[in-house]
Amino acid sequence: MGTTYDIGPGRVDFGLALAEAKDGSGYVVTGFSGAAGTGFDVLLMKVDCAGEPVWANTYSGPGPLPEGGFDVVEAKTGTAALGTNPGDILVAGLAVNPANGTRDSMLLRTRADGTMIWNQRYNISTAHEFFRALTETTPPTGGGTGDVVGVGLFAFGATVKGYAVRVNGNTGLIGAAPQGAAIYGGPDVESFESVVELQAAPLTGNLVMVGSTRSLATASDIWAVRTGASPAALLAQRRIGAPATAPLGEEVALDVHEVTNPLAIAPPGRLALTGHAGTPGTTADDAFLLIIDQASLAPTGIGQLFGDHAGLRDWGVSLHDHEKGFIIAGFSESNLEGSIPPDPRDLYLIETDPTGRTRCSKDWEVPSVATQFRVLPIPQQATPFLQRLPQPVTSVRRDTRIPVCP
Repeated sequence: MGTTYDIGPGRVDFGLALAEAKDGSGYVVTGFSGAAGTGFDVLLMKVDCAGEPVWANTYSGPGPLPEGGFDVVEAKTGTAALGTNPGDILVAGLAVNPANGTRDSMLLRTRADGTMIWNQRYNISTAHEFFRALTETTPPTGGGTGDVVGVGLFAFGATVKGYAVRVNGNTGLIGAAPQGAAIYGGPDVESFESVVELQAAPLTGNLVMVGSTRSLATASDIWAVRTGASPAALLAQRRIGAPATAPLGEEVALDVHEVTNPLAIAPPGRLALTGHAGTPGTTADDAFLLIIDQASLAPTGIGQLFGDHAGLRDWGVSLHDHEKGFIIAGFSESNLEGSIPPDPRDLYLIETDPTGRTRCSKDWEVPSVATQFRVLPIPQQATPFLQRLPQPVTSVRRDTRIPVCP
């Protein structure tokens, strides 16, 4: 059974990320919501475990300029004396700068009921920046509030680079190291799509960011970067992908996850990636699962491809491990369920066994090479700008049971 949600009257709404409340009360969803002529606002909505709406808020800056959320997590830490607590909600995304019309990266923190605690827009002159993902870091020994790390891309003219910022979790401001900001990249077009703070020794506290690096000569490859606690402390980076002339020559990583269960394909501490791999210049993409070493970032074995293995898009967007394998969520345009007429795009869920395989999977061995792209620390100016606007929300339940991959 599926549910659709209508936020406020006459608005266009879509969700891009969700997080489960640790108290078992339901889920929070972020994305965009807006009415014609008013621009989009950040959407944050709570639903209970039955999928029924609890509350919905939009968060808007001055004027009809777009804002939106791309990722959301529930905070594990906080400092009550400073106005933050475990269970707060953290959102990363973008906001258009009212002064010059450029896109700025955005972070906000709310209480568990959506009440604003702080919000910050991060600006670098006339460049464009926005966050695609975030994570909360482990606080120093003795407790307190973890920092927040946002990652995405930085664009200035034809220059597009990976971008990461680490800020104070109580305020959203940038203080002393390891807080700071940096851009990363070489001669091509690079961006980050996901970030994780490593928990397993001996690399505890390191940050790993994944995404893609693209050039006309080599199409797109997976790009992985490992830093110390500071996003400017570069330790390792790797380009993973087949040549553009190979059957699969277009690879992009969309999520990275540190494995926590002992699985045949990966022990705890290894990193699992998902995304899409396909033929450059076509719509032929398969979702993938790839395990990489947490230190060198090199693949540790044979990956897996999921989809029709033919001419249509199948993407993995998010993944998580459990005691019996992996769950991958994404979308498919391959009409795997055989509906007539074909659906243009469907939710795609994949459950693997402990070896990372399904009855539909195909082995995938992909080359990799260490890269020498630069990291450049950059200044950041933080500006609060959003106001909270509570919104009514209605829901419609829909039966969407579809058998796939018999």
